[in-house]
Amino acid sequence: MAGAVGPRAPGELRAPHVPVVAGGAESDGDAGACAGCHRAEAAEWSASLHHGSFTDADFQASFAVEPLQFCFGCHAPEARSRGDVTGARVGVGCASCHTVASGHGRENVVASTVSCASCHEFTFPGRDALMQSTVSEHARSTSSGTACATCHMARAPDGHRDHRFDVSRNVALLRASLAVEARRTDAGIELALTARGVGHAMPTGDLFRRLRIAVRAEAADGAHLGEEEVVLARRFDRRRGVPDESMDTRVFGARRVRVEGEWIADAARVEYEVMYERVAQTTDARDVRGGLARRESVFASVLLAEGALSRAVSAWSSGREAR
Repeated sequence: MAGAVGPRAPGELRAPHVPVVAGGAESDGDAGACAGCHRAEAAEWSASLHHGSFTDADFQASFAVEPLQFCFGCHAPEARSRGDVTGARVGVGCASCHTVASGHGRENVVASTVSCASCHEFTFPGRDALMQSTVSEHARSTSSGTACATCHMARAPDGHRDHRFDVSRNVALLRASLAVEARRTDAGIELALTARGVGHAMPTGDLFRRLRIAVRAEAADGAHLGEEEVVLARRFDRRRGVPDESMDTRVFGARRVRVEGEWIADAARVEYEVMYERVAQTTDARDVRGGLARRESVFASVLLAEGALSRAVSAWSSGREAR
């Protein structure tokens, strides 16, 4: 199999596969000595994002732009060096999460939220500012008393924890994690977004995940009146060459978004879509007029909810879940 990029979820797009290490022979890797006794867990892990943390095409595309040791160490913790092709392809393996005592891993080592922190909360290299803040978000959420594994590693019928970690690429679960209600106002449209069963911000994790809301307005004859997009994400601006967080508009519990203006206030029909997206690294480039234009490409886009409201509607209306 070329590249252990894991299964593609329905409705999800992927960038083309990028070779992992030049000159290396590709393989899926395995769970090594653990697989003999833990066959179910090993099979689940083989199809997980943990296994594909380094070989994943999205990561490889970003890593090609910024091939830092900082990134390599987290995505290929089993590798002995940058040239260790076999170790890199293992990704986040059994030994990455389980300590070994008397030849066996101990589940209680990974049962707490703290055990997830080293990979899911960390600072920018050489700085105090958090690059990922999932553990801190969890600590101030209503789910702070619930361990990460409770939601991210569901119990299988035989009692073991599912090692697929099938969450961030699970389209059905993503759609179920956000409730969307909309209503017309005198000035435009208001959307109420509420996270459901999420113990951190929505979305969380790496800086390239975001929610994008697209709103379009039409006249009674169907004529296009205008459109606008609102992006909910963490925003970083560079100050003296150092990234500094300037804004965080993600959904933490609940958030209301308003789109207003003359072009939408009296529209006969207003349509909206809420998308979950993973984007490539963004770059600022000078346009022909000398201004800065942000350029980005989307790795994957999942429609979470959509709906349409006539001018007469003012009460809250739930958006249709995408099919």
